[in-house]
Amino acid sequence: MLCDVLARHTAASGRVWLAQWVGYGGTSGDWDSAPTVRAAARECWLFEAPLSRVLEHSTAFTVGWIQSPQLWWPDDHAWAVASEIDYDSTLVAGSVELAEALEATPGIECLRIEPTASLYIDADEINSA
Repeated sequence: MLCDVLARHTAASGRVWLAQWVGYGGTSGDWDSAPTVRAAARECWLFEAPLSRVLEHSTAFTVGWIQSPQLWWPDDHAWAVASEIDYDSTLVAGSVELAEALEATPGIECLRIEPTASLYIDADEINSA
């Protein structure tokens, strides 16, 4: 669902760059030969894949819980996705049009935040106890 919306908001040919933390277990063997880069204060494998195959490059931990690569973006940098492993949210940076499309997509829970927003659990003003 997310990838479908993102695909409509990039001029890139469907190729994205993916950075996945090397500390995850259960990754595919072909990752071991990928170059690494320091991203989000972690060493990450860096590789490219079609946008339509991002889920295949994600790591399944338990039934229903899948961790996508920590960072992914298209060649034209029209947007970026960040899924920090220590938070329960995925951030998408992009144009106003992309934000509006995400908000209008059924099945995607979406909330605009300011760049200075905290993702720590005690900062949640909507779901706090």
